[in-house]
Amino acid sequence: MLLFRGLSVNFIQKGKGKVKIMAGETVKDAITIVADDELTGVEIEYMHIASERCSCGGEYDVEMQQFLEQGGRLYDKIDVTCTQCKKKRSFYFDITSFYGKM
Repeated sequence: MLLFRGLSVNFIQKGKGKVKIMAGETVKDAITIVADDELTGVEIEYMHIASERCSCGGEYDVEMQQFLEQGGRLYDKIDVTCTQCKKKRSFYFDITSFYGKM
């Protein structure tokens, strides 16, 4: 992975796209993905979730994915469950850059 550092924003290069590093726990701090098409963008979403760990150290299983539109931006909300402690959380991704691009 190649890390890009801006003034106050970090981007990580993941394959053909970039990921803006945010907490991703709400729409306000959604993880922004910059990709050329939907296939790449969704792949990056799942790569990001696979790289995250629960506070107990467990990996996440995806339970549900939901499309959201708010304030002129487009988002994916992905609900996950920890494989070890069963804690649930959601990841929010800003998908505006690639939504609808094939």
